[in-house]
Amino acid sequence: MRATAALCTASAVLAAAIALESTARAQVPVSSPSNKHNLSVSGTGTVRSTGTTEICIFCHAPHNA
Repeated sequence: MRATAALCTASAVLAAAIALESTARAQVPVSSPSNKHNLSVSGTGTVRSTGTTEICIFCHAPHNA
């Protein structure tokens, strides 16, 4: 019984570690000028601003962040 509980706990910890590690790798630094979410004047995409060089302003200002 104790061995089963220990195995379940170890399995849960391993599953949580794998899940957390995979989501951490999925995030890209948004402040990078080459990021696809860069909508400022320096952005590389077809949709971009003509008046600001701030990369984070488009997502954070509307949400008061």
